[in-house]
Amino acid sequence: MYTKIIQITDCHLFGDRNAQLKHCNTYHSLRRVCAQIRRQHNDTTLLLLTGDLSQDKSVESYHLLQTLISELGIPAAAIPGNHDNPQIMQTVFDPSIITTANELAIGGWRLMLLNSSVPQQVSGKIEKYELERLAHRLSNETDMPVMIALHHPPVALGSTWLDKVGLENADELNTILYNSKQTRVAIFGHAHQVYYTKIRQIAYFCTPSTCRQFLPASAEFALDILPPAYRVLKLYPDGDFQTHIEFLQPD
Repeated sequence: MYTKIIQITDCHLFGDRNAQLKHCNTYHSLRRVCAQIRRQHNDTTLLLLTGDLSQDKSVESYHLLQTLISELGIPAAAIPGNHDNPQIMQTVFDPSIITTANELAIGGWRLMLLNSSVPQQVSGKIEKYELERLAHRLSNETDMPVMIALHHPPVALGSTWLDKVGLENADELNTILYNSKQTRVAIFGHAHQVYYTKIRQIAYFCTPSTCRQFLPASAEFALDILPPAYRVLKLYPDGDFQTHIEFLQPD
């Protein structure tokens, strides 16, 4: 048997549900994504929300998100992105609906949730104390396979403008991950596109946004024509996993 996790990322909600980002109503888009998840994935154990949940950092935007998530009836865990306000997230979110815990045990796996957001900055960085906590935790994890979740890409994507605003201390993070034989997966958002690479024992996955997508391998900012999407992960207790992207289907 497996445990199913669905990753939702880069929702960019506004406090005004009629507001748009790049000609996309982000609330309407996320609502349609949630409806598709409800229809097709009622066996989901956890929704993993990997940052840029809000576009305007408003209390109202996080309330809108929590309402949509609560209607699914699936527990969720959230980490902030560069557009988010972590303090407001912790204040608004009901932990029984959306937890902001930094670690979860689920389906025989350990899920480590990292905050890579830096106030008033597009690129990301993981604070020294959090890296130290991660290194200590992973050095003591010998039984459970580990998945890492963060907002900013810890690897280069081959897109000039995006690689300039990725994770500033990616080398420090990856050194810790490479030294952990139990770490199998690292998932992230921020780049609004599909990306996969494997380095040593770790599979790195970027997941598209629930609103607009960015054109891969572009030197400058450019939008793609692909629809909203989310990632489905199936985790097996022996450390095996399967994952794929599902794009929003037409109404």
